[in-house]
Amino acid sequence: MDHIISREQTKPNNTRQLLNKTFQKVALAVLITAVTAFAGNYAFAGIFAKFSRSLTGAIVVMVLMFALITQVQRSIQNRQDKRGTKLFYGLAALNGLFLSYIFSYFSLGTIGASFLVTSGLFLALSRFGLTREKDLISWQKGLFITLIGVIILSVFSLFIGISGLSLILNIAILVLFSFYTIFDTNQLVKRYETIAHRDIEGVSSLFALTLYMDFINIYLSILQLLGNND
Repeated sequence: MDHIISREQTKPNNTRQLLNKTFQKVALAVLITAVTAFAGNYAFAGIFAKFSRSLTGAIVVMVLMFALITQVQRSIQNRQDKRGTKLFYGLAALNGLFLSYIFSYFSLGTIGASFLVTSGLFLALSRFGLTREKDLISWQKGLFITLIGVIILSVFSLFIGISGLSLILNIAILVLFSFYTIFDTNQLVKRYETIAHRDIEGVSSLFALTLYMDFINIYLSILQLLGNND
């Protein structure tokens, strides 16, 4: 009986460790991105600004990010958790270099204000998702269909300039990834109400990657919305 009680008591402890480790990794990845973006802006003096805003640059960035995301997922699926975590942080650093263009297009005040707004919104959305008793798995299909629609609209906007399309697209991205943040944090606790200690490293890296991408997309949409007057 004592052995059974001991095992049951470790379950919520493991879940708390999973949550703590996941959000610690998200915070570190965001910090890495911020530092490399700041350093990249001064080290390469606008090179990434021109590259990242071009069609070729956008395609290269998407391909590289997709390749790294795939490698992170594959490493963890193969139980190479530490390698997956390192690749995740490498992705955050590379993303920071590509995002260094924001210093060429937006004021430091707008960049900082957007970060504060994003951080507050992200924490509020995460808390909402974590505290929902209902499993929100039913959102998955609708969110995915909306994501495909947003991607198609984003590609369309690269070729055709329509007045107001950028505003609509940024609002759509903000709303979509706000719902994704709620969904992802909800699934973190609902899918892993019980988890073995040995699985925490890998699972935390997978969810950290997902939440990091949620954060970045929310940030960029808010930056565009607040920076229209820059």
